[in-house]
Amino acid sequence: MSPHHRVTSITPYKPAKAGHLKVLFYYNDPRIAFVGSPLLLGQRCDNLHPALIFRSRCQVRQQPFLAITLRGKTPGVEALVAVKAFSLNQDDIRRAEAGEDGMPFGWDFSGIVAEPAPDGSGPSKGTRVVGVSLRREAFAELVSVPSDDVAGIPDNVSFIDAAALPVAAITALYCLERCKRLLGSNVLITGASGGGGIFACQLATMMGANVFGQIRRPEHEALVASTGATPVVSPDGDILSKYGPFQGIIDAIGGSLLENILPLLSENCRAILYEFTDSQSAEVSIPSLIFTGAGRIEGLYLFQESKFESCAKGLARLSHLVGAGRLDCHVNVTEDWSKVGSVTEDLSERRFPGKAVLTI
Repeated sequence: MSPHHRVTSITPYKPAKAGHLKVLFYYNDPRIAFVGSPLLLGQRCDNLHPALIFRSRCQVRQQPFLAITLRGKTPGVEALVAVKAFSLNQDDIRRAEAGEDGMPFGWDFSGIVAEPAPDGSGPSKGTRVVGVSLRREAFAELVSVPSDDVAGIPDNVSFIDAAALPVAAITALYCLERCKRLLGSNVLITGASGGGGIFACQLATMMGANVFGQIRRPEHEALVASTGATPVVSPDGDILSKYGPFQGIIDAIGGSLLENILPLLSENCRAILYEFTDSQSAEVSIPSLIFTGAGRIEGLYLFQESKFESCAKGLARLSHLVGAGRLDCHVNVTEDWSKVGSVTEDLSERRFPGKAVLTI
């Protein structure tokens, strides 16, 4: 191996036993990889003597949970950010389970601008920032990102809280802003104890709505109530009719729950779907939707939404709310990134509410 080879990406694998995280390292020579401990990202490989594995006939083909990838700066309007923290989302897990070895992952990150965008747009060098990687390359020591997708954060906002914002909080904000006349109206947030649900409950309360947060577990009632919402324990939504009708429905569950709540939509109002943690399909009662007049079911995907308003604008608005003490990020799990395997498993099994953030 050349002494100039550097580790450019690593793939943590689901540990066979707790505490035994295995990773596959890839070098800047795409043919070379080896299995080792997760401590060498970016380190030069002088004096290392790993067993070489050529990727064309790699013996280690386990399915990765997550990949952490180092990306160089690309020309144009992109800044290079030294990542300090990143947060996990259910979408990251699905991508990892369906992806190939070495595939990059991650939307959410916070850090410090190492090199600003060459055209002068975006934050300057040394600025503390939060960002979203629409190319899903955020789980890295360094990430190259367009200046439209990164925003400075107030001094009193930690990297950990900032990293929890991007996908969950922006999605919640944009879902609510698609709804109309929320002041004094009833709004339903499903999956209210999840990362996006927690933000949606808080933001809808700030907008003056009467917020009802659907949850599955009674132990999450206090958390949802702390956002200003009324918690409703109803796994299938069967008792939500007594709290409706709703001016807006923000759904992250799908499946049978969505089937049960769509008839609760008020006239000319909207149900915004942004996740499907239960099921990707649901039967829609066409008469129930017709009788709402101009009632709508809409999907929201941040990648598409960012074409209408840059993520930087949404992140700036949200981070200032955090700095002012008006928005709580509810980060309930914080670990070193080397614990990614166990944290991912806990998130997948919904063993904690709110957000999980890993630090580098």
